[in-house]
Amino acid sequence: MAYFGKFRSGWRAQIQRDGVRVSKTFTLKKDAQAWALEQESKKTLRKDHTLGQACKKYLESVSVEKRGAVDWERRRFDAFCRYFDETMDLADFTSERLAGMVRVRVRVRKSSSR
Repeated sequence: MAYFGKFRSGWRAQIQRDGVRVSKTFTLKKDAQAWALEQESKKTLRKDHTLGQACKKYLESVSVEKRGAVDWERRRFDAFCRYFDETMDLADFTSERLAGMVRVRVRVRKSSSR
C-alpha cells in the first residue's frame, strides 16, 4: 500500500513491499500516485538481488563472527545454490520452494539409509 504526503514543495510517495521501503518525491501528486501504482504492480522490489549474492554476503558478514560455523554454512549454502540456481532472484525464493527442497532431501536420505 502506498502513502502520500506533502514534502517541502512537492509530494512524497512511499511504498513498502516484502519488508523493503522505497520513497520518491514528485512535484505533482498525480505523478507520485502514478509512480506508486507502477511500483506496486511490479512483482517485487528485490529483483536485483540473487540467492547467490545473499549467501555470499551472509558468509562474509555473519558467518565469520560465529566460531566454527563458516565451513558448515558454506556447505549448506552450496547445497541451496546447487538445488535452486544461484542466479535465482531472491524474491522468488519462497518458503514453499524451500519446503520442496527439504522434502526431496529427506526422501533421498530415507532411501539411502535402507
